[in-house]
Amino acid sequence: MSFETESLKKQFQLNIVLKIDGVYYSQYQVDTGLVIDSNKVGLVNTVRINPFSVNIRSVRTSIQSASFTLLDKDGLISSTLGSSPTQMMNVEVVMYVGYITGAFDFADYQEISRTTTKSVSKSSNTYSFNSTEVIDFVNEDIYTTAETLNTDINAVATTIPVQGDIIESFPASGSIKINNEFMQYTGKTLSDLTGVARGDRGTTAEDHDSGDEIQLVADIGPINPITAMLQLMVSPGGGGVYDVLADGLGIDESLIDIAKFESIRTDYFSGDEYELVLYDVGNALKYLEKEIMLPTNTRIFAKNGKISLAILDQIDIGAILPTIDESTIVSDPRWQLGSDKIVNSILMKYDYDEASKKYTRTKLFENADSIATYGRKKTLTYSFKAVRAALNGASIVSVMASRLLSRLSTPRGDIKLSTHMDTIGNDIADQVNVVHRYLPQEGAGLGFNSQMEILSKAIDFNTGKVSFDLQFTSYSGLRIGLIAPSPLIQSLTSQSVFTVPDGSCYGVGFAIRLFDPITNTYPDSQVVTILSIDGNEITVNEDFSTTLTTSLKIRFATYDDSSFTQTGKYAYIGVTGGTFNDNTKSYEIIF
Repeated sequence: MSFETESLKKQFQLNIVLKIDGVYYSQYQVDTGLVIDSNKVGLVNTVRINPFSVNIRSVRTSIQSASFTLLDKDGLISSTLGSSPTQMMNVEVVMYVGYITGAFDFADYQEISRTTTKSVSKSSNTYSFNSTEVIDFVNEDIYTTAETLNTDINAVATTIPVQGDIIESFPASGSIKINNEFMQYTGKTLSDLTGVARGDRGTTAEDHDSGDEIQLVADIGPINPITAMLQLMVSPGGGGVYDVLADGLGIDESLIDIAKFESIRTDYFSGDEYELVLYDVGNALKYLEKEIMLPTNTRIFAKNGKISLAILDQIDIGAILPTIDESTIVSDPRWQLGSDKIVNSILMKYDYDEASKKYTRTKLFENADSIATYGRKKTLTYSFKAVRAALNGASIVSVMASRLLSRLSTPRGDIKLSTHMDTIGNDIADQVNVVHRYLPQEGAGLGFNSQMEILSKAIDFNTGKVSFDLQFTSYSGLRIGLIAPSPLIQSLTSQSVFTVPDGSCYGVGFAIRLFDPITNTYPDSQVVTILSIDGNEITVNEDFSTTLTTSLKIRFATYDDSSFTQTGKYAYIGVTGGTFNDNTKSYEIIF
C-alpha cells in the first residue's frame, strides 16, 4: 500500500513522524514497519515547513527552515532537556509523512525534510523547535585568514613582520594583500614573511603602517566553475576527491549530491574555465551566488537531505515528466502573463583587474524585437570577477546573455496552484507537465503550461495541500520543436486503421497525410486527423482515398492544417522563413 496509492484517494488521516537525533516521535503509532515508544506517541503537535523558492532573475538562495512543537506529555521533553539543555540542539531532524489506514507500512512514508535544530523554547506545556536544512552549512565564512603588521614597512621591504603566530594560518609560501598592494612571499618564520616580491598583480608597492591587515590570498584556476563549487564546499576536511583546498566550508561530501553536480558540469559546462582570486571572502553562499551561480544560472537547494544543484534555463526535450492535472489540483489554478518585468538589454562586465579594481571588459546585449514591441526597459547589469577574457570569457557572457534575453525579453507565464498531497514528491527546480481546462493550452497561441519548472513549494499539513508556483523559464522566448516523425506504415487493418513504429510520437487530434518516398510526392491532398492511439496502432477519422500500403509514409499536415498541440510540440518551417499565417515565428535551431 504505497504513499501514491493512498494519496490518490484524496481522503486521508495524515501521520507525521519526527526522528530527532535518532529517536522517533509521532502523532500516531505507525500501522506497521516501525514501533515508536508509547511515551513518544502523541507528542508531535504541529509541524510547519517554510516555503522554499528560487528566482529566475536573482540568485539569492532561500534557506528552507522548519518548525515543530512537541507536547511535554508526562514531562518527557523537560526531563530530556533537563539532563542536558543542549541535548536536542544542533541535531538532525528527519520529518516523515504517511497515512493511518490500518495497514500502511513505515517503508511507504515520504521523507519530506532533513534539518538541523537551531533553537528551542517553551510555552505552557509545549516545546517549540526551529531547524534549518543542509543549505545552511554553505552560509558560513571562508577565506578570511588575516594577521596584522607588527611594525611600519616601506615600499621596498622584503620582510613582512607579523603580529601573532602565523605558522598555522599562513602556508609556507603564497600571496598576500595589504591595503591595495598584492605581494608574493617565498618563506616564513615564527614572526615574519620572507622573500617578499612587492607590487604583485600590477599593483604599486607602498608604505604600510603597523596594525594594517595582512590578508592571505588564494588563487584557484583555471578551473571548471562547478568543480570550484564542489572544492569550496568540501575543502578542507569534507573528504573525497574535491577535498583539495586549504580553506573552504568543510562540508562532509556525503551531504552533497556529488553526482548531480557532476552531471550538470558534464552536460552544460564541460569546457568552461573560471579563475578565482580569494581573499576576505566572508560569506561563502553570497560569493558562490555572485561569482558562479549567476554566470552559470544554477541554483543550490536541498533535496533528500543533501545539497543539490539545478540549472534553470535548460530543458530535456521529450523527457517523461510527472503530470499535475485536475485529478489532484484543488480549486482553480491562477495564471498571469505580464510585461512589467521584461528585460531586453543586458550589460555584462567581466575580466576584473585587481590593481585598478575595475572590470576591463564590458558588452551590451539587446533583443531588438522586444525593444520594438515593448519599448526599451531598464538595462540589467551583471558583473563577474571569475570570468576571464583569456579563458573564453567573451563566449561565456554571450551565452549567458542570450539565455537570459531569450527568457526575459517577452512576458513570462506564471502559474500558481494547490494540489493534494500526492504531489509532495515534486521538488524545487523539478520540471512537471501541468494540465487544466482553465490554463492556456500549448501550441501556437498563448499556451505556456507544459514542461513548467517549480520555483516555489509550500506544504500545509493542516489542510493536506501542497502549493506550487511554476514558470516556464527554459528559452521561453524561442520556439523549440522536435523533428516530426515520417515513418513507413508497418501494417494495416483497414483504410483508416494502421500501425507505425512508435505511436508515442503522435497524439489524438494530430493532422496527418500520406507521402510516397519512391516518387517523393504526396499522392493526394487529403488530410485526416487521429481519433485514437492504441500502442502503435492509429485510427483516423476517415478512410484514406489512396490505397494504403507499407511502402507509404505517414507525415504531418502543413502548419496551417495541424493542431495547436502539434505546432506547439514539433518544428515546422515557414514558407518564406519568416512568420506563419498566425503571425508566430518559425523555429530557431539553438543546439
